[in-house]
This record gives sequence, C-alpha cells and structure tokens, in this order.
Amino acid sequence: MDKSNAELALDYGFTESNSSRDAYTLTLEISESDPFYDDKLDIAELNGMGETAYFDIVLGESLPPQMLPYLRLLCLGGTDAFLLEALFRNAVWGHLELPVSQDNEEAICQVIRNACKSALGAYHTTIEEVCL
Repeated sequence: MDKSNAELALDYGFTESNSSRDAYTLTLEISESDPFYDDKLDIAELNGMGETAYFDIVLGESLPPQMLPYLRLLCLGGTDAFLLEALFRNAVWGHLELPVSQDNEEAICQVIRNACKSALGAYHTTIEEVCL
C-alpha cells in the first residue's frame, strides 16, 4: 500500500509506526473566482506548475521548495498585485521565494489553517473521543 498515515487513519482507522508514512499531501488551487486568475495561472505554468498543485509534507523534512512561492502566488492581491504585471512575468517567481508583504504572509497562514480544518473535518471522531 502506498498510503500515508493520514490516509490510513481516515480510511481504516489506524496508523503504522513506519516513518515513511508520516506524510500529508497538501492540495492547493488557484481559484477561478480570483480576479487575477489568468495572470496567476500564467505565472504558475511558466514555472512548471498548474492551476492545481500537490505538495507532499513529510514529518521531519523541509517543506517542498516550490510550496511557499506557490502559496505566495495564490495569496497575491491588494497592493502586492503589481507583481502580476507583464513587466515582472519572468522574474516574479524569484521574488516569491521571499516574503512579499505582511498581508501576503498572513493570507498564507489563513490558507494553511483552512486546509488543516478541512482535512481534520474528514475525520469522524476527535482525539478525545478515541482515547475514552
């Protein structure tokens, strides 16, 4: 079986002590309702990514190198949207490897929090209920 402990817990109600299973696949997507959808998709595609990106987060390992730039791209808006201009099209990915602004970094945190809530919502019991 090629399932992570998260998938085993969700699907079958158990986990294994095998550390190679301590992973979670985070799925991120550029929303079609985003006012900058076309620009963001173009930048993602220029950098070998697409509308949807999958990142394997493994316990004890660094985050995938493309994950933070992709997250920053997803969250670009407001005064940071100037980075989406055609003038910056070929260089913006390099800028996204570093924090863009406090607002952008806070938006990234919100995206991750929402993804975690969604993933945890798939479990039918809480830790407290299981341990009783």
